Amino acid sequence: MTHADEATDLAETVRRTAEALGVPVEEVDWITPELLREETQEAGADLAVPDEGDADVQGVVPNRITYISHVATGFNGTSIHYTFYANCTYTARYELWGESINRFERDGWCRTPIGTYVPRYKMWWRA
Repeated sequence: MTHADEATDLAETVRRTAEALGVPVEEVDWITPELLREETQEAGADLAVPDEGDADVQGVVPNRITYISHVATGFNGTSIHYTFYANCTYTARYELWGESINRFERDGWCRTPIGTYVPRYKMWWRA
């Protein structure tokens, strides 16, 4: 991949992520080429906290809630996937496919290892 291709992919990822989260593009400035190159693992039930009845009753009721930061979308040609850090930890990035996600809601801040803060989101999803 050339530098120009990487820049185009990054710009598209930033745009798509801001749209998915419902925030201005400037709010997803944590998305960098380095972040997108990080190894990911499939999100499992161990990331979730039990849903306490605050579910979206208009669609399929989710069975998991996870607090996430550093969200970035990707596209494999047919499906959108999301990568993120869970619960303000920076030890592993997780990946979850768009069909599993019910909604996002802004919910506070996560402190990064370098002492800055980034938005934290509450994510409703189905395992």
